[in-house]
Amino acid sequence: MAADLEQEVRNEEDRVKIHDPAHSAYSIYARATASRRDNLRRSADELRAHLAKAERALHELGDADMVGWPASGMCTPFDKTKMHQVT
Repeated sequence: MAADLEQEVRNEEDRVKIHDPAHSAYSIYARATASRRDNLRRSADELRAHLAKAERALHELGDADMVGWPASGMCTPFDKTKMHQVT
């Protein structure tokens, strides 16, 4: 998603032929899209930090404390292989 936004910024800069965000005629669309891209990356980084903290806490608890989890399978360990990397 962030890569898509990055491409949108580049496309808009190429369209208007102004690539310097400090330029007075820089595209408002490119500026807003770049801001969304940056916010998305920041949010992804913060979520990764929260996930790492939760994983550390879970590791500290150990598997023995997981006995109280429902046996129905409704609560299963998180599968990081299904996460999507935001670039």
